[in-house]
Amino acid sequence: MTHCHRPLARLYRASVCHAAVIALMTLPLVFTSTSAASQDAAAKPGVDILTFTNGDQLTGTLVSESGGSVVFHSDMSGDIKVDWSKIKSLHTGGKYAVISPSDKLKVGRPAPQVPVGTVSVANDQVSVSGVGGEVKNIPTKDAAYLVNSDDFQKAISHEPGFTHGWMGGVTLGATLVESTQTSETLTGAIALVRTQPSVDWLAPRNKTIFDATATYGLLTQPFIAGVQAASSAKTNILHGDIERDQYLTPRFYYLFDASADHNIGSGLRVQQIYGAGVGYSVIKEKARTLDVKGDIHYQRQELYPSPDFPSGEELNLIGASIGEMYMQKLPKGLVFNEAATVLPAFNTPAGQPSALSAQIIAGLLFPVYKNLGFTLGSQDNFVNNPPFGYKKNTFQFTAGVTYTLK
Repeated sequence: MTHCHRPLARLYRASVCHAAVIALMTLPLVFTSTSAASQDAAAKPGVDILTFTNGDQLTGTLVSESGGSVVFHSDMSGDIKVDWSKIKSLHTGGKYAVISPSDKLKVGRPAPQVPVGTVSVANDQVSVSGVGGEVKNIPTKDAAYLVNSDDFQKAISHEPGFTHGWMGGVTLGATLVESTQTSETLTGAIALVRTQPSVDWLAPRNKTIFDATATYGLLTQPFIAGVQAASSAKTNILHGDIERDQYLTPRFYYLFDASADHNIGSGLRVQQIYGAGVGYSVIKEKARTLDVKGDIHYQRQELYPSPDFPSGEELNLIGASIGEMYMQKLPKGLVFNEAATVLPAFNTPAGQPSALSAQIIAGLLFPVYKNLGFTLGSQDNFVNNPPFGYKKNTFQFTAGVTYTLK
């Protein structure tokens, strides 16, 4: 029995040895295959890998980079914003354009100096692998923007249509009261802005601004002191303006503007303004902007009849507009907007109050669901020369539902 078991033992040991040799020979192939699969995943179009300095990793899509912050999208976390200092490495499967601050780009002008290709980021260096395997290294501090190559070519190659690029919102509100007195108030506002080009990595060329506000109110009282008698009071305040800015530098521009006002409360039948001037962007950030502007204009005022002017009064004036526009994005998606304008007149007829007017508008937008929001607003209109019996100031506080255009 002993002699019989020895051949079996030798055969078993030989089998084990052969299996071990085969395993050792196979392991490099396994690791090579795994590494290749990982490289294939990193190189696959649309699959980008972001590794944080703490070792965590996300797989998804690089959306963009600007101002030293990367926007990355993954199915697990949605869009996140990460500073370069918190990124250990980044590998893209898709192609991106890496734009430096020194690049002077214009629509319709080729930009061969901008490297385009797959991107790898490590050790504070952005490596762009272009056509033919050529690699260009750029320090992360000099990578002002990372833009998807398709979006880059589309934005730089042709002008968008007039209907493209509008942003803003439409607001509607209403108040109805049924009692001894019946009242109804309807409010509406529209504010639209179109900047071209619409991307922030191209210098602005022009901007179009359009806004309009309207308030209509009617108060009816069927009984006065218990006597059947009808009385009513109407409120009707309208304002609209349009402005076209042409940029000479990224912050300085000249402008053409026009506006129209109608305000029963201040005895203003109509006011029309047509002017030209200049403006400057004092603050120009994604979360905050401040513009100051001024113009010289022709102004036509028509006032309602009064004891002094039974047929009404019409003034043709030369004046100026001095104004500012401010926007601030707040936490939780809130947005605050404010604009103020003072309009002095230079040639008011002798012996009459100066035909000075002014307006200030402010609004706070609360996001509710997707493009819908709730807006609280105020508007103060001032006319220094109203007809006798009318007040100089008309103040409104409004609330309404807003649909935002993005």
